[in-house]
Amino acid sequence: MKINAEVFEYASKLAKLKFSQADAAKEMENLKDIAVFVEGLKEIPDTLPEQTERREPGAKLREDVSGVPFERETLMENSSDNDGELFIVPQTI
Repeated sequence: MKINAEVFEYASKLAKLKFSQADAAKEMENLKDIAVFVEGLKEIPDTLPEQTERREPGAKLREDVSGVPFERETLMENSSDNDGELFIVPQTI
């Protein structure tokens, strides 16, 4: 897709963006680079490669067994902070 001043102004208007003339020239070049990148994506094949086995042939796998492996109280004992039902995680942000 060719990016010219008309297309850039139209896209800016749709996005409700306003640029100074210097910033508009810079952003139009950025938009051109993005368009070139997207055009290059068309060269990537859209078919998946054949799936391969991710384990050695003959390797034994464990059986899936349903059930509750641990009691809640046992899990909560290993927690530094909990309310008896849930782990308390410190806020990071």
